[in-house]
Amino acid sequence: MYKSALYIMMVCLCIQGTIHSQEKQFSHLIMGVPQYMLNNGLRIEMDIPRKETDKWIVLAPSFYQKRSSIDIGSSDNEYDKLLGGGLEVFAKQFLSHDKHGKGFYYAWGGGYRHFRIDTNDYLWSSTTIDNLNWLERQDEEVRVRIHNLSARGVAGIQFFLYDHMPADIYMGMGLQYAIHKNQTGNYLKFNSRPSDFGYTGTLFVIGFRLGVGW
Repeated sequence: MYKSALYIMMVCLCIQGTIHSQEKQFSHLIMGVPQYMLNNGLRIEMDIPRKETDKWIVLAPSFYQKRSSIDIGSSDNEYDKLLGGGLEVFAKQFLSHDKHGKGFYYAWGGGYRHFRIDTNDYLWSSTTIDNLNWLERQDEEVRVRIHNLSARGVAGIQFFLYDHMPADIYMGMGLQYAIHKNQTGNYLKFNSRPSDFGYTGTLFVIGFRLGVGW
């Protein structure tokens, strides 16, 4: 009997501790977005609550790199070297007045990214032979710079796998506009599909985040 009472008391203490840990109000969440690695990228999102605990600000810096000796992605991109980075900022609103950053939410915002891409492609140049102008095509190493502006809105659900391990799943729509700066005679755009760095158009957004909170 005493053993049963002791067991029940221990279970109650565990439940109370779990509830207490779940009610803890986090001041910061650091979230990784693993799907960006498929495009040679690394993205970390920092969720910071405002005074109203159902409203958060999300800062999302990203970094992209690919060299001949370093390739952190698995996609079949048509370039040899890549260096880029950017920052996006979002406002995040939970549907319930939950104090712990859990439940359904919607978010909106935008940002800027810059990419420098080196690859082999054709350069067109003009030459004059016997007073006639000819266009000559040569295969050379070229560099493309892309300035990328984006805006998007998403909805998702955020939950905690453990006391200090938040996760969420989200989806939504967005817009992206790319400004290209090419070498004279090169017209490479990197805009054949929505995942390309130079894409301009609408986007369907879906993703998963996993991180830590304190």
